[in-house]
Amino acid sequence: MLRDKFIQKLGLSKPAGVWNGSQDGIAEFLNWTGLVHGSLSRMANDVETMGRTAVGELEEGEGSGESSTMPHKTNPRAANMIQTYARLGRMYCGASFDLMDQVDVRSAAMRATAWTVVPEAALVMSASLERAGRLVKELDVKKERMLRNFRDSKNFVMSEAVMMRLAKDKAPAVQQDIATMAHTSEKGGCHSGGPLEYLKGRFFIINRVVSNDFPHRFIT
Repeated sequence: MLRDKFIQKLGLSKPAGVWNGSQDGIAEFLNWTGLVHGSLSRMANDVETMGRTAVGELEEGEGSGESSTMPHKTNPRAANMIQTYARLGRMYCGASFDLMDQVDVRSAAMRATAWTVVPEAALVMSASLERAGRLVKELDVKKERMLRNFRDSKNFVMSEAVMMRLAKDKAPAVQQDIATMAHTSEKGGCHSGGPLEYLKGRFFIINRVVSNDFPHRFIT
């Protein structure tokens, strides 16, 4: 049979029953494409954010996306297209459950809906994967700019990771400082000239804890 040859070529297992009485497998496939779109969209969002002029850590290298009104500006065309495909993909996911609403085993309305939803969902996912492949292949990563942004942040970009590590330290002095910082923040007051001055005075604790996990101290 043509179906069996097609399934064998794709390396899929043969269904045990007829498909028209239950659309669970089709609905599952459509929602799987939604998961793929979610991952690709997250990547595209990061590329768009990290490619902003103020950040400048990434740049699409496909040579397109020039602004029509600002010669110095480049638009993230690839990222924007992947984001668009993701929104279309989620739309098809929503329609997938309607395919399961069968009447008398085989519903003409649901069958006609599948003729539109399934092919379009597959085409959109294929286009998104192809666009993402080109984006990653041509992506220009600005490592020096990343390091500069990290240095400009005065290492505060690591503040959450440091606080999580501090919370694991059972030393009474560390526990007392964390409790004091939480109390000061909760009261909305200032301590020794303000919250920033208070944190500066506690860098020796952060350095002590971090030095147990890293070979070099990065907070001064």
